[in-house]
Amino acid sequence: NLKSTHIYLPLIKQLKAEGHPVELIFFNDVPNKQLRFYQVQADIVVDMLTYGFFGANVREALMLGKPVVCYLRPEWVADLAKEMPEYAAELPIVNATPATVRDVLIDLITHPEKRREIGARSRAFAVKWHSTEAGGARFDRIYGELLGRR
Repeated sequence: NLKSTHIYLPLIKQLKAEGHPVELIFFNDVPNKQLRFYQVQADIVVDMLTYGFFGANVREALMLGKPVVCYLRPEWVADLAKEMPEYAAELPIVNATPATVRDVLIDLITHPEKRREIGARSRAFAVKWHSTEAGGARFDRIYGELLGRR
């Protein structure tokens, strides 16, 4: 249930029945390189509508410039904003819950320009915060502080 498949399957069936041009692409235990091949073809990436935050799948989708829909637990975002205010303010993830995901998806499906805009912000965000260079600089600072060099 962590990945929210129990929500996606009936929702996609319902959206198709209503005439929306949607297709569910779902993978489990697939090598990362193969997963990215499918992610790059997706128009929208939806992940974890019940947990409250995101992981590697979402970070990779952001890096690929995809609009991502995920539930962001308010108290966790508030904690994140205290630690990294700029990160929290720029986070381009479209927040949705099981109760709101249908409307969120219909909005994104019917507004391709909105998907493109969110996708562009997603890519810029991922490069800024999750690229090799960005991560390396942060770890260098952290390790330097731990070793007393800063």
